[in-house]
Amino acid sequence: MHTIFRIADVRRNEGQYWKIILSLTSDTDPELMKLADHLRQEIGGGSHLQQLGNLMQKTGKFDRAKDMFSTERNITSERTWFEQIRFNHQLGYIFRENGEFVKALSYYEKALDIQKANLPKNHSSLAPIYNNTASVCYSIRDFSRALSFYKTALDIELKSLPSDHRNLSNTYNNLGSVHCSIGDYSIALQFFTKTLGIR
Repeated sequence: MHTIFRIADVRRNEGQYWKIILSLTSDTDPELMKLADHLRQEIGGGSHLQQLGNLMQKTGKFDRAKDMFSTERNITSERTWFEQIRFNHQLGYIFRENGEFVKALSYYEKALDIQKANLPKNHSSLAPIYNNTASVCYSIRDFSRALSFYKTALDIELKSLPSDHRNLSNTYNNLGSVHCSIGDYSIALQFFTKTLGIR
């Protein structure tokens, strides 16, 4: 671990200055170890650029995250299909959060194409990418595609998750929102009722 200090005290000195008292921590500091473990779980594995990109994404600095992921993608020539999915999915997420839905859709569709080429049709890891692709379609008001993607995600989730799983609740809610947006209120109500049954 690198040198890390804990802020012990902050006092106002004369004038405009502040006095900050720091204390050196050690590698065996239990609070520091707990924080480091938590950050490792939150940020995930991969290269240093991937980890930094994940950190930027978690802190809402999407432009910086995009730079990290793009740089990593450009300097790594050989990558597994799984890594390609992850990069495209992360870039899709970043563009979606920035409101650049057309770019987000492009990256999500690339990730989906790679997953479909390498996994069985109803593999459980396809559901999140279908959900994310559907959310972008919903944002650009392409409700028919959003419905199609959400229904596919729901079919996969119903086969792979327990009936009270939170992801099912989210997908039911999203389907209800799409049906509400297109004026199918009775169908929307059915999905919203299923959502409430899980929550």
